[in-house]
Amino acid sequence: MVEQAIFPVRMERSYQRRYKTVEWKLHNVCNYDCSFCGDENKIGDQRWHDIAVYKNVVKKLMTQAEKENKFIWFQLTGGEPTLYPQLVELLSYIKENGHRVAIISNGSRTIRYWKEFAEKKLLDILFLTHHTEQDVDENHSIKIANLFHDTTTDVRIQVTAPIHLLDEAVRRHNQILEQTGAISSLKAIFYYTNGSFSPRELAQYSDEQTQILLNNISKLGKLRSTKTISHLPITSHYGTKMSVEFNDGSFKDYSVYELVEKKMNNYNGWDCSIGVDLITIQHELIYRGVCRVGGIIGNINDEDFGFVNEGVICKAKWCTCLMDLQEPRFKP
Repeated sequence: MVEQAIFPVRMERSYQRRYKTVEWKLHNVCNYDCSFCGDENKIGDQRWHDIAVYKNVVKKLMTQAEKENKFIWFQLTGGEPTLYPQLVELLSYIKENGHRVAIISNGSRTIRYWKEFAEKKLLDILFLTHHTEQDVDENHSIKIANLFHDTTTDVRIQVTAPIHLLDEAVRRHNQILEQTGAISSLKAIFYYTNGSFSPRELAQYSDEQTQILLNNISKLGKLRSTKTISHLPITSHYGTKMSVEFNDGSFKDYSVYELVEKKMNNYNGWDCSIGVDLITIQHELIYRGVCRVGGIIGNINDEDFGFVNEGVICKAKWCTCLMDLQEPRFKP
């Protein structure tokens, strides 16, 4: 008797959320040149806008979310977002209006720079990407994490793990865990297959290396017990596990990292809800998600723009963005 194949048919969030998400690339100016990063994120041809333009975008999107009794998690990226000269004013505006903000940074700015962020309580989450290729050692990332130890800013560090530097990435990751109260993960590397606008594919890790990556997802630093924590209700937590339904009627929860590293992230032909509670702003252009499936849905200079009311059929070979992976989807 041939054993029936078991495969996923639906993915829902493990709990309902009371927020929408805006993943927002403010510009593409960057002071790093990472081998796995596409040119569109680092060549500097999309400069930042005046603060009035950004505030108008925030205001329009907040108004839409509030009609559904939701708040917005704004995740600001680049380029390197901290190179934007008016970033403090933008973050202050978001926070003053009752919404939440995370940024993804390479952490290259000085401790003096980050101290202002800590003192003014500008960040709910700092996603710090520690670049094993670029950074001399882990000490600067450790100092930044500890700067926020007595604030409610949650520091989540991703240590990039190229195949040829995996051992060094593991060492740095372990030192971060030993000396901070941050959450640290090894970050699997995706490379562009045919230029920076082409699909990305996971580096060819061996089975042993893949297991190392899986064993080092969202580990708590040893100082976590003394870290000041913001006690949000679970429906407001940023990020979620996904409840996966299989064709045999069984269910299991997976983190988005596990979905990628177990290669359970091929949803070509599925009905995906990106655009309903998640949009991505790439400088001026607005897409449903980082994958850009469904094409451009607006421009920040339009009179009317924002979230959409229905999903889209996935046409991507792989879903590789941790933001997109948190949106519900099902196999028709």
